[in-house]
Amino acid sequence: HKHCAIRYWFTKTGTVIAVTGKAEALQLPGIEYIDISIKSGDTVQKVENHTQRCGCVITSGDTSSEAIERAKAVINSIDIIVE
Repeated sequence: HKHCAIRYWFTKTGTVIAVTGKAEALQLPGIEYIDISIKSGDTVQKVENHTQRCGCVITSGDTSSEAIERAKAVINSIDIIVE
């Protein structure tokens, strides 16, 4: 049996200048799904409900700890630059 984890992107409010690191993140082990729903030029509002998150990642691993650590690694490897 595999374990899975899901984590979400949240960022400060403002205008998205760039989103980098997705190609590199896709090379990390255990990636099942990555969705980044914002792009350069988008305006990020204060998150008040789940539809306003910037995206999510789902990872898998042999243990729940491994899946969680993999999800954290993806979140930390993608940089959402907002001004």
